Amino acid sequence: MKAFNTVSQLSERELRLIFEFMPNGFALFEMIYDADNQPVDFRYLEMNPAFEKLTGLFISDVIGRTVKEVLPETEDSVIRMYNEIATGGGMQSFESHSKGLGKDYLVYSFSPAKGRFATIFSDISALKRAESQIRKLSEAVKQSPASIVITDMEGTIEYVNPRFIEETGYTFEEAVGQNPKVLKSGEQSDLYYKNMWETISSGNFWTGEFHNKKKNGELYWEAAVIAPIKDEKGVTTNYLAVKEDITEMKKMQVALENAKLKAEESERLKAAFLANMSHEIRTPMNGLLGFVDLLKDPNLSYEEKMEYITIIEESGHRMLNIINDLINISKVESGQMQLNLADSNINDQIRFIQNFFKLEASNKGIELITSCPLESDLSIIKTDREKVYAVLTNLIKNAIKFTTKGTITVGYVIKDNKMEFYVKDTGRGIPSDKLKAIFDRFQQVDTQLSNGIEGSGLGLTISKAYIEMLGGKIWVDSLVGEGSTFYFTLPYNPQLENNRPYDLIEPEPSICMLPEKVTLLIVDKDDQERKYLKELLNTYNVRILSASTYMEALEKCKSTTEIDLVLMHITKSITDGTNAVKQMKELKPSMPVVAVSTYAIDNEHSHELFDEIIMKPLLSDRLIQIVEKYLWDKLDEA
Repeated sequence: MKAFNTVSQLSERELRLIFEFMPNGFALFEMIYDADNQPVDFRYLEMNPAFEKLTGLFISDVIGRTVKEVLPETEDSVIRMYNEIATGGGMQSFESHSKGLGKDYLVYSFSPAKGRFATIFSDISALKRAESQIRKLSEAVKQSPASIVITDMEGTIEYVNPRFIEETGYTFEEAVGQNPKVLKSGEQSDLYYKNMWETISSGNFWTGEFHNKKKNGELYWEAAVIAPIKDEKGVTTNYLAVKEDITEMKKMQVALENAKLKAEESERLKAAFLANMSHEIRTPMNGLLGFVDLLKDPNLSYEEKMEYITIIEESGHRMLNIINDLINISKVESGQMQLNLADSNINDQIRFIQNFFKLEASNKGIELITSCPLESDLSIIKTDREKVYAVLTNLIKNAIKFTTKGTITVGYVIKDNKMEFYVKDTGRGIPSDKLKAIFDRFQQVDTQLSNGIEGSGLGLTISKAYIEMLGGKIWVDSLVGEGSTFYFTLPYNPQLENNRPYDLIEPEPSICMLPEKVTLLIVDKDDQERKYLKELLNTYNVRILSASTYMEALEKCKSTTEIDLVLMHITKSITDGTNAVKQMKELKPSMPVVAVSTYAIDNEHSHELFDEIIMKPLLSDRLIQIVEKYLWDKLDEA
């Protein structure tokens, strides 16, 4: 074989063969200049066969033509670059992208003569696409919202992405070289991990969840997919784990499950409540209708009649309590319950409640004890007196229901600027798992709590809502077989100014004679209601006017010089009534107007207009209290 030391020793034929068969493209160009000797284009002079293969251009189509004729997209910067080579000599290598051909090339360019340059190039488009793809994949892994881990065959970590670092707290340097078991929390069994390794070792995908531990010790949940990475021969070389933090999702699942159980329990209690309501309403209704029918018997003795009337009265009170509970819970849950804050003497309220329930407790052999440690003037606080009364009444009623012997103690202490009330009994007690639930609506119907005792199951729910509205809280301590103590707090804001007695003390029913000049106006479209109120007021020496319409009432106000009190029935739609009251107040600004309604009228405008709104039925005790309250000055004069 003949050896050559330099290219100059190669024959022209040999050089031509190399030129013809070289895999790289070759092209020779000459520069074209304008009148100012500035490069404006270059012309194709000679190309080898590989040129056609690598560019897709035919030599016969381009030879002798300029680059801007062949590839008009060629930029002026390219022309200037090649001019530097053609005039400066030397060789340069660079990558070039041809917009016209849509390809990338690796180019070696040199100048064989001044004003000319040659290029030897290879197509690297596929390589550039591969690099771009790898770059995209690399960025996708880096920016992935999932945690990505690559290990070797032994499980040693070779790569982790930024999300892994963010989730676990380990740096890249700390993680690489570790085994993923550094994340194990110990909450999952060894068998769980063994099954995972057996799956991926056999060349299969594994999906599951890990309860892992971060660098700072915090536990978290991950959903993971682990797969083997195989080479071109199908041999596993690495393992890839793609993991997503599902801690919040786990919490949501638990919350949803708890909500589902709570909803199911609520539905169960609701169904039981509705069944109980049916019983609670039908029982007194049967008493009312049944004993009213028995009263028709003309042969009944006086004692039997009085017994039946007592049963009818008790049934009516029971029906009224049920209806009041339903109205109150509806107002609470619809956000329509309002506060009426005023000075309230807590000592007087507790003493009144003691007197009210003393007989009922005594009949069951229970001693009702009260404790009021403050002086009377220091027990006056600004609160909603009726709601405090309702809460205390509910708690004492419950204590009497669930206590068969012993004592019930009602009182309060002052703690941290709060008045802490308590109602303590020696009754059956409440199971510990029911202590929180008893303040939820419908819970009384749970047989473990009620055991057949009557009641709507709404009293404690209403009490809790009232106390929270007043800025306090309510809770209970209890031991089964030993009794329960219900506590609630109210802000202690003593009001040291003395109020009129009727604001502080619950008046007991009394029979008083009023001076003849006292006049009451009863406004009610129902003849029987007007007659009923007149009969109740027969005890008083009082002049009674009546009106069946609002307009008639207004006319009586205009024609009567002195009206001391108006009792006005109002309906759910009170527009006409309020218009009449506005005009009455214009005529007689100091005249009190008390609204009487069968509906729950509870809005700010109504309370501003009427001196008081009370609910039917208006029984004798309540009516007497109203009369004495608004005619106190007249009573003093009498």
